[in-house]
Order: sequence, then structure tokens, then C-alpha cells
Amino acid sequence: PLYVAFAQRKEERKAMLQAQFSQMRPVPMTPSMAPRLPMYPP
Repeated sequence: PLYVAFAQRKEERKAMLQAQFSQMRPVPMTPSMAPRLPMYPP
């Protein structure tokens, strides 16, 4: 549910999203997140 997501810490949520996105497509999503994420070859 949505309210559980809001209860999470920012770091936990970021790590979860990062893992989720890396499974879907291993490339940085947005330029703002690119520096924090490991760079994968296309």
C-alpha cells in the first residue's frame, strides 16, 4: 500500500527503487540520479 512507502526512509526507498530499475533496465534513469548510480554499458 501507499502509506507504507511513505513510512520508509529516503535511503531505503532509494535503494529499493535502484534495485527495481536495475532489474528492469540497467541504465541511469534521470540525469539527477545518474551520478549516484553505477554506470552500466548500454
